[in-house]
Amino acid sequence: MKYRSLDTVRDFLRQKKNPAILSAVIAIGWIYSFFQVAALNPGVNLSRFGPGMDILTFLSGQHTNAMSNLISSIPLCGGFGLSWTLENLGGSISMWFSMVLAMMVPTLLIPGFLSSINITGFIIFLFGYVCIWFVFCFFAVTIQWCLQASEVLNNWMVVINPSTSAAVFLFIGSIQLFKPKLESLPSWSKLLNSTQINSASFSDYFRAGLKRGGNCVYSCSPVMFVMFVFGLMNLVAMAFLTIIMYLMVNAATVFSARFTGLVLVIFGMLLLGLQHT
Repeated sequence: MKYRSLDTVRDFLRQKKNPAILSAVIAIGWIYSFFQVAALNPGVNLSRFGPGMDILTFLSGQHTNAMSNLISSIPLCGGFGLSWTLENLGGSISMWFSMVLAMMVPTLLIPGFLSSINITGFIIFLFGYVCIWFVFCFFAVTIQWCLQASEVLNNWMVVINPSTSAAVFLFIGSIQLFKPKLESLPSWSKLLNSTQINSASFSDYFRAGLKRGGNCVYSCSPVMFVMFVFGLMNLVAMAFLTIIMYLMVNAATVFSARFTGLVLVIFGMLLLGLQHT
């Protein structure tokens, strides 16, 4: 029975290589994000990291020696303050990149697409896709450093002032409401036609990944910055926004983007109203 179960797993992975690779990449993003929270001192009140984090209080418990050793061996995000060190830079880039793997790579979970590209081409395509988002991470870290240096973002990676949070909601919501429609998102038929050909080269797959990544950055990067309000280490907000961005990329893209923008604008107006009252 044991050998039969192992054979079943192997057969499944042979048939579903691309989804298996994609699932592994997504898992790496989420596991690293969990490590960010688990690295906190035991007993820390997780509600400081944003709404909804109370349900993950088990992550702030006492760690085993193995867990502590593992956490201490990987780069983790820390507060910049007024300084700029390679350690802080590496930890923050790792944090943002793990968020990309956890939140943006799931937008590629489309069965018709995954089964239509050979495994080598898919890996090259995925590499091109994450390269674009890796560049985005440097831009995001720059904004994070500016916010922390100006004391807008506290040590818990959450915007301090409700008025600033309202301004962020209004600004990002307005971008989503009024930015031009991106007609080529998604353009799966053209992408499949260019990657199903046996003679497709490395550069063909890589360019396809870059194009898809660029489209997703255009569509979803403003919403990624909402994490400054919800908390950069807020795993609950990450899960919620992952669903939103999947819909924005793959289902009723224009409607999802406009609706998300409208909701953010309403949130921003409500926050401003609460401040004045």
